[in-house]
Amino acid sequence: MSAFFNHAGASPPTDAVVERMIRQLRREQEIGGYEAAAEVVDELGVVRSDIGRAVGASADEVALTAGATDAWERAIWSFLSERRFADGATVVVDPFTYSSMWSTLQRWSDLRPLRLIVTAAAPDGTADIDSLAVAADETTAAVLLTHIPTHLGTVTDAAGAIATARTAAPDALIALDVAQSVGQLPLDLHALDCDVAFAPGRKFLRGPRGTGFLYVRRATAESLVPLALPFGATLDPDGTFTGIAPGALRFEVFERPIAALLGLGVAVRQLLDLGVDEVARRVMARTDDVRSVLAAHPALSLCGTPGDRGIVTFRHERLQPADVGAQLARLDVASRIMPTGAPMADGRGAFDASVRLSPHECTTDAELAHLDRALRQLS
Repeated sequence: MSAFFNHAGASPPTDAVVERMIRQLRREQEIGGYEAAAEVVDELGVVRSDIGRAVGASADEVALTAGATDAWERAIWSFLSERRFADGATVVVDPFTYSSMWSTLQRWSDLRPLRLIVTAAAPDGTADIDSLAVAADETTAAVLLTHIPTHLGTVTDAAGAIATARTAAPDALIALDVAQSVGQLPLDLHALDCDVAFAPGRKFLRGPRGTGFLYVRRATAESLVPLALPFGATLDPDGTFTGIAPGALRFEVFERPIAALLGLGVAVRQLLDLGVDEVARRVMARTDDVRSVLAAHPALSLCGTPGDRGIVTFRHERLQPADVGAQLARLDVASRIMPTGAPMADGRGAFDASVRLSPHECTTDAELAHLDRALRQLS
């Protein structure tokens, strides 16, 4: 693509990321997958440590996963499977809860009683904290919040929302979806005070698809047993679980794409080398640049707010978003169509169809110029 504006979907990894993956695959070809994996145990530990550095967590609070949905399922199913929720649990989510996270909760409700409460959206497109304060109470089992939704670059005040949830539901598990914020915003999960957070590697982290991470606060992790026991763990006849790894490591599985996870590690180290604060500054600048390009075209109307970051969505006064996206693709511009009524939080987080553009710190002036020319050719 001459102009890539889908970093919020799957950002192209760098040469160094791809080369590390290929090198590991070659090693697996040479000596076998188990043997090659044994050689990089320490390197995988560095991957966890670097992710922790990037998000304000300890290495033992990070588990490597196959993506955000995989991470969320491992954490929430483990939590909800506890006997104290046998008679039903209440989970509060914001209206921007991603469809796969929502469907995970729906699937659980098919197995055990589960009450789902969806809070309202604020006028600026963030999660409404007042609505959260009303929805959550001392009976709430868990709260899931979205830092940045998939269709807008609006940033919810995560610290304020989590503090509100803690006050309203002091015993609840507080989870934060950082899929669209990690890699483009500074994060300190310890300071934010969430129990669980998760993200894929393929978005602003610029890692490979099929990778991700799960953060579980140390004290929380030690109280949970994965629904699917890790390799080597057992359930003794007396009901005691043995062989479970300490901390978040218990949520990792034996069979996983080692090469891809090593590639994720390279991507995270590149982020750290650039500096998260510097990346955040560049992403904000490029987001402003995209808005400026769009504002120069009278037929286009912007969604969201001037403070949105990393994601800019718009609509055309005559053309349907799908038509705009198809034309942009033919003109070598990668974008993403946000369809009408996306099934986020059972439709209550639905939004009108739009075209999503997501730049990154690596977005060039040439790509912005190409986008401008392509927009002038829409017909």
